Amino acid sequence: MSDRTEALLRALGAVPADGALEPSWDAASRTGSVYRGTPSDLDNENLAGDLEELAQKDYLERVFVERLSLCPSCSSHAVNVHEACISCGSSNLVQFKALLHFRCGYVGPTTSFREEADGLRCPKCNRLLRDLGTDHDSPGEYFRCRSCASMFQTPDVGARCLSCGARFTGQAMETIAHRDVYAYRLTSLGRAALKEQRLTGIDESAVSPALAARSVMLEQIEAARRERLERGKRFGVIVIACGLNGAALPPETVAQRITETIVPAQFTLGRLDSNHLVMLVPDGSKANALRGRVASLDGMQVRAEVVEVADREPISDALEFAARSLTNG
Repeated sequence: MSDRTEALLRALGAVPADGALEPSWDAASRTGSVYRGTPSDLDNENLAGDLEELAQKDYLERVFVERLSLCPSCSSHAVNVHEACISCGSSNLVQFKALLHFRCGYVGPTTSFREEADGLRCPKCNRLLRDLGTDHDSPGEYFRCRSCASMFQTPDVGARCLSCGARFTGQAMETIAHRDVYAYRLTSLGRAALKEQRLTGIDESAVSPALAARSVMLEQIEAARRERLERGKRFGVIVIACGLNGAALPPETVAQRITETIVPAQFTLGRLDSNHLVMLVPDGSKANALRGRVASLDGMQVRAEVVEVADREPISDALEFAARSLTNG
């Protein structure tokens, strides 16, 4: 057994048989999280890379936990996000309840209107305000910047990197990157690998003759999306939930039934996770019809949904959202 295979098997063994290996948040670590509850030689950031490699090869299933913001200057996870002034970008803001005097247009904090026996005295025009809703109103909460004195209802979103000190507001916020943090669960392939104490060395192009690996499906959907952007060619994506209402129905069983019932040339079928399949339909006009055929398979406890994959949306996010909706629906 090679050293690399042995390392991957140790990482696989760190995942609980009946649960998920959850990340632990650690501000001192380079990535902001580590995976613990394992022997000390695995309790480090190298384990994260091993887990991700195992997930790409379908031995583990990713479970989304959190999305971290990263500084575009130094890639640090120590990014403080705050409300910011729309004029100067300062985070030195104070929030207050405002009043608006209809006649002169003055807007200010309620404390700036002098309270008198017959009403409130406007600090701008010195007229008396008697009836809320008639001569004045409360437009809600406002912000005032202590740095430049600007006043506004909706602040910008700003951020400062606590590692390198870089500051971002307005359009610069679009340059902030993100990194998703996952927990990991064993798949059926991972359980078999642990039992036999060997990695099967599966070809990433297929988990079984009828079922492609998750990583392959994501790559193919991304390729189809690029073709749509470049040539306008439509495609369809269907997410399929297996084994509903507590029924024990492995995705492999559903995949086999689908390929026996529907001509495989119309689609590519792959694993999304341990309970869901994903189908890529090259001809987008056939997606709804194929969804209907899948959902009506005799004796199969399944649900299916056509998923719209937007041009810039992370593909995994769109598929996993549909999977959760199907399972919880």
